[in-house]
Amino acid sequence: MRNRRVSTSSRDQETRFAPGDLVREFGRRMGWNLVKCNVMFEGTTDVSYCNVANRLYFESTGKNLIDNDFQVMAIGERDQGGTDGIRDRLRTLQDVLRSDPSVLGMSVVCVVDDDHEGRKAFADLRKKFQPWRDLFKLNRVFPRTPISRSSEHFEGELKKANANWDGLDCDIEDLIADEIIEYFISENPRCLKAEVEEKGGRFHRKFHGHEKPKLVRFVEQHASLSDLNQIVEILKSLRWLLRLDSEGS
Repeated sequence: MRNRRVSTSSRDQETRFAPGDLVREFGRRMGWNLVKCNVMFEGTTDVSYCNVANRLYFESTGKNLIDNDFQVMAIGERDQGGTDGIRDRLRTLQDVLRSDPSVLGMSVVCVVDDDHEGRKAFADLRKKFQPWRDLFKLNRVFPRTPISRSSEHFEGELKKANANWDGLDCDIEDLIADEIIEYFISENPRCLKAEVEEKGGRFHRKFHGHEKPKLVRFVEQHASLSDLNQIVEILKSLRWLLRLDSEGS
């Protein structure tokens, strides 16, 4: 008996997207597990410190700051991250979000370092994105006051909270306790690529890029919750700004 060919119409073969599929697929291709509230950092080391801080916080409190409603992720791996990656990938992600009305409840914010490159990226991106709502510069303190929840007032509250260190660069390593950082430097005396900067009793240290993964591993092995308290507080503030419980779930 001759086999009968079953024809399938082109309409039946069309790819059909359920609500949110376009955004989730884009996120999957970028290596992002997008949830209700998403925070993008410049690179994988930022995310690693956040995850260590969350682990120590959970061990102490039984609560998670990073959970099913709140995720932190890197813009990209290695040369796909950084400020150039933020410019390209954040623009694309925002376009994809706007193309799928079903995910209007999803929030994506980006945090850049408060250094020369980060400030350049912030100035560029603020032409298209809402500063202090979609786009933030990392500082040593993110205020949690009723007025600071408004993007119109957040910058002023941020400046007041960080006034003692005005003009001092800030990246995530500056939020780790000095004792841990100095311990690492004593074990790796050539890890710094510039003189340490100080203002108002706080420090900014510039590490060689190849030393940063070593510092992450060192912090994973030696840090306590108190050593990462400033990172915990930043995560709490980001949750609060995104209208989640700041204490975690």
